[in-house]
Amino acid sequence: MIPKSALEKALYSTCLFPLYMNLAAQTNNYIERFKFVICATLGNFYINCGFLKPLNPILGETCSGYYLDGTKMYAEQISHHPPVSYFLVYGPNGSYLQFGNYNYESNAGINSLQLKNKGNRQVKFYDGQTIKYNYVKEVYSGSFFGSMKVESKGSLSFQDSQNGIFANIDIDQVKKKPSDYFQGEIKCAQNGVSIKIYGTYMGYIEFDGDRYWDYRHIMPFKPIFNKNQLKILYLYMNVKLIIYTLQIGVHLNYQQNTYIYHHLSVCNYKYDDDFFYYSVKQAGSVLKQVLEIYFYL
Repeated sequence: MIPKSALEKALYSTCLFPLYMNLAAQTNNYIERFKFVICATLGNFYINCGFLKPLNPILGETCSGYYLDGTKMYAEQISHHPPVSYFLVYGPNGSYLQFGNYNYESNAGINSLQLKNKGNRQVKFYDGQTIKYNYVKEVYSGSFFGSMKVESKGSLSFQDSQNGIFANIDIDQVKKKPSDYFQGEIKCAQNGVSIKIYGTYMGYIEFDGDRYWDYRHIMPFKPIFNKNQLKILYLYMNVKLIIYTLQIGVHLNYQQNTYIYHHLSVCNYKYDDDFFYYSVKQAGSVLKQVLEIYFYL
C-alpha cells in the first residue's frame, strides 16, 4: 500500500489538464477540443497506474488541491458501499468545468484482478460545449505467479451529442502490438469529418498521423494538495496514544507535547496515512478502523 488516499490518486489523473484542457478551452474548433480532451485523458495512464494500493477513503473524506495555472480540484467520498468518489475540477477563469465519479466493481481470479469503473465524467466548456466520456477497466495479473502486469483495457467513448461529434477508442485491439496500443476514430455527423486515432498510452497519441502527445516531450504537472482545509480544533495537549490488539499484536505508545490540528475528514491529516508513511503498517490499519467507526457515529 501507499500512504495516499484513493481521492488523491483520483485527482492525480488531472496531471495534464494545465496543458491540454487549457488548449481545449482556447480553441473554438470543437473537433480540436476532442483531440485535447483525449490527450488529457489517455496521457496520464502511464503515470497514474501502479501495483501499490492507495488507502480506501472513509465516508465523507475530502481532498482538494490546485495547479499553478489556477486550476482548482476537489474530491469527496460520498458512499462507502458501494465505494463512490465524486470529483470536481474548475479550469482557470471559468474556462471549463470537469466533474464525475468513480464507482469501482472488482472481479478477482486466482492470479488476477479486474477493476471496472462504472462511473461517468464530463467536461463542460465556457461556451456550452459538453463532452461526456467513460472509463476503461484495469487488469492486474501475475499476483502469485508469472510476470506482474497492470493493463488498461476496453473501449473509451467520447460524446458531444449537441454538436454530433463522437469518438471511440479501443485499447488492446491493435493487431501485432502490445496491449497498451489503441486505435479509434473521431466522427462528426454534421460535416462527415472522420479522423483516425492511433497510439499507445505508454508513449504517444496521433490524430491522422499528427502527434499531439509524446511522453518524451510532455511532462506531467504536479498537483499541490491543500493541507489546511477544515481546520476546526486547535489544542495544546499531552497526547498519549496506545493501540493494542490481540489479533495483530500491535503495541504503539506515542507521547509528545505538541500542538494538534484536528482536521476532520481531510485526507492529508488522517493519522492512518502518517503511520503508513513511516511504515508502521499494523498501527495504520487499526487506526483506520477507529476512524471509520468515528465517522459513522
